[in-house]
Amino acid sequence: DRTVCEELVSKEMLFSLELLRHILKINIYNKIIMGIDPGERIGVAVIGDGVFVYGTVLMEVDATIELIKQLIEYSRARSILVRIGMFAGGSRIAVDLAKTLSHSNVRIELVDERHVSSLAKICSKILGRASRNIVSAYAIAIAGDKGLSVSIC
Repeated sequence: DRTVCEELVSKEMLFSLELLRHILKINIYNKIIMGIDPGERIGVAVIGDGVFVYGTVLMEVDATIELIKQLIEYSRARSILVRIGMFAGGSRIAVDLAKTLSHSNVRIELVDERHVSSLAKICSKILGRASRNIVSAYAIAIAGDKGLSVSIC
């Protein structure tokens, strides 16, 4: 059942964030960045205070939006940045997400993926055997100014 799988992914992500928080001995993250690589297979990468915490691949936009909402709602962070690749439905994810947000500590950026392809090659060496979609999501997450990002909210 898809709902059960989506729920497990959400719990796994939140557990990973909590585990790292305890390992780092911090009460709250300064910054969580979530990278989204949209497409037929949607890559997701979560970074807490500069450390790769979690990666997964989802098949549906609605499941991706729900996972992002779970991160925003339940993680402890001073700021959350959601960076979404602007191609293959990324703008739809950003707009749908922006409509539902009421948190002041959340920022959404669209990233031009053409400018992060060389970064993805480097990231694949860092993440090893991770899925290509997760590697791309990680590259989008850490792209920063190199990604030519456009802030949504």
